[in-house]
Amino acid sequence: QNEWAYSRTWQNSSERARSLLSFIRYYNRQRPHSSLGDRPPISRVHNVCGQDI
Repeated sequence: QNEWAYSRTWQNSSERARSLLSFIRYYNRQRPHSSLGDRPPISRVHNVCGQDI
């Protein structure tokens, strides 16, 4: 996948590292994943006890 690290040219590794946290938050909390029924991974965390949210 070329969603983040290779989607643009970075000035240096520090710039790339700074933006990583934002991408991880988006990826886990907002980005739909087809394998999860187009829901983000965070939706599965709350479902660990077998409760569908």
